[in-house]
Amino acid sequence: MAQADTVQQDSASNAFNKLAKTFATQLEALKRYRSSGEQTINVEQVQVDDGGQAIVGNVNRGPARNKDTTP
Repeated sequence: MAQADTVQQDSASNAFNKLAKTFATQLEALKRYRSSGEQTINVEQVQVDDGGQAIVGNVNRGPARNKDTTP
């Protein structure tokens, strides 16, 4: 009886280790998928109502400014 319990424990331990490795591998793959490539935003259509203002053309984001040092 004790040997049967040991076999079951070994089997459960092996299954747990396989699942833990699979989980870690999947998390790593998800991290690579989410962090790869450069994000871009394409605006296809813009509506400007009367009295509104809009910039037409390419807009590049400048360097971030620190709120504490901005006058």
